[in-house]
Amino acid sequence: CPVGYVCTATGSTNPTSVITTRGAVGVITTKLASTPIADADIRISSMVPVYGIEVKAQGSDMIVDRVLLQVGLTVSSSATKPSTFITKLHAYDGSTLLRSWSLSESDFNKDSSDRYYVIASGLNFLVPKDTSKVLTFKVDTTGVSSDQAARVVTFQGYAGNSQNVRAVDGANLNSYADMSGSANSRQQTFNASGNSNLTVTLNGALTPKSTNNRVHTSNGTKGLLMQSID
Repeated sequence: CPVGYVCTATGSTNPTSVITTRGAVGVITTKLASTPIADADIRISSMVPVYGIEVKAQGSDMIVDRVLLQVGLTVSSSATKPSTFITKLHAYDGSTLLRSWSLSESDFNKDSSDRYYVIASGLNFLVPKDTSKVLTFKVDTTGVSSDQAARVVTFQGYAGNSQNVRAVDGANLNSYADMSGSANSRQQTFNASGNSNLTVTLNGALTPKSTNNRVHTSNGTKGLLMQSID
């Protein structure tokens, strides 16, 4: 904590997010990051990179502390609740985990236009003055079984609030940016992991030949080898 300041813990796992331009007024500009890309064939269910925001700080170091992330889910072209598929959200600064949220139905806010969004707050994502960095979101899901249709998930800034990305400058003033709209969206398609084959054969060398076994009349027997399978 800088000398002369009173600091409050944010819950972030990133200990380096300290503004060095104390008193300076700044702003952020944002755009859709080049990574993660849209993927039409995702076959994993945990720590899947799905959305990136490139943030540029001007005039001051800036700390992005909140993003309203809109999440849409369709199954066989029908919209459904994202809480039925997405179970956890993670925010990353490069390889550094900023914060994670376990998501249930109550964590997805729904507005009058049937848009679902998550409030990702307490990010503590530091962007130094006159530089650009990428804030990356990853998700955990329930997975897709082989008898289920693909899950198509679309991410963007919440369209119901143009101030869906918020950052704080060295003067403790807020700066906002808008990441809503199709130009700022990423669509990710989750598919089943694929069919698997299990081949079973008799291990003739270890399987005993047919024989009679003598068994104790009262104690029975244990561990009698009957068959060995590869």
